[in-house]
Amino acid sequence: MVAALAVTGLALMLAGCGSRNAQQLADISVRQPLPVNSAVYVVNIPPGLIPVDLAHHRTARPIALPNGATAVEVTSDRSTAYVRVGASLVPLDLSSGARGQPIAVPAGSSAYAITADGRTAYVLDGRAIVPIDLRTGSAGRRILVPDLSGGNIIIAARGRTACVTGSTITASGLGEHQVVEPVDLATGKAKRPSIVPSLLDAAIAPDGREAYVASGNVLEPVDLATGKAGRPIRLSMLLGIGAIAIAADGRTAYVGNLKPEGPPYGIVVPIDLTTLRAEPTIRVPSYPYSITDIVIAPDGRTAYVAANSAVIPIDLQARTISMPAGIQAITLAP
Repeated sequence: MVAALAVTGLALMLAGCGSRNAQQLADISVRQPLPVNSAVYVVNIPPGLIPVDLAHHRTARPIALPNGATAVEVTSDRSTAYVRVGASLVPLDLSSGARGQPIAVPAGSSAYAITADGRTAYVLDGRAIVPIDLRTGSAGRRILVPDLSGGNIIIAARGRTACVTGSTITASGLGEHQVVEPVDLATGKAKRPSIVPSLLDAAIAPDGREAYVASGNVLEPVDLATGKAGRPIRLSMLLGIGAIAIAADGRTAYVGNLKPEGPPYGIVVPIDLTTLRAEPTIRVPSYPYSITDIVIAPDGRTAYVAANSAVIPIDLQARTISMPAGIQAITLAP
């Protein structure tokens, strides 16, 4: 998922904003860069992309982003960020902070996503997706997505399927539908779109067979082969779903709530995707802020929750907050 800099969000890479005093910022500035396999990255302007040291529960030295940056996407191996600046993607080496040669993308494009192997970016350009080879910078054949005006693109972990989410005009021409349109990246063809009641967030299963769409406090499965909706999962304990993450084995989803109903906690709800049933909730100290995103570590043992200025680790095996005593959350530098 692309983290747009105009909003808070998280995407292995997390996003948020916060404040620290001058001494704390000075301490951060002299820390050494972290190994890429021990950090998640937070978008925050200023000062830029902030590594979060997972072992020591603290932020590390920020990595400056190019002027005019509007979005960031981090590769799944967390070695490179691709920063949207105007009509280009700028590669950013996350171990050194060095910038590579800008890669041209269509000038009118909006969202983009990077494949799991880090070789291709798929860029939304109106009612089409343009594949960009990130090694050569060359654009491939456009993939038409004729049924909607795209708002976002999500690629399944195994890389063969993408989903484009957005809106389309109703038959009467007087309103809009929210639409999920699957795309087979191997054949370069869009499949049958699905109309959903509303769309706060969406995630795609690792195997690309199903998407899960947040509509209010309901999580709705969509079969991407047939376009049919499955049995909705109503989460009465939430006012609304603000974030969705799916485990690598595709068996469990974790959803976070929008504005918590009352102090002192926010809520993350594990959902068994084989039975479509909610499991006991996990409380996190996010109140009064919404949970804007959830990321699951590659080993599947820990999830990281973004809520305003904090990154909150959750032990997914124990289903409890995973922080040393006395630490409420990892507070981000501004």
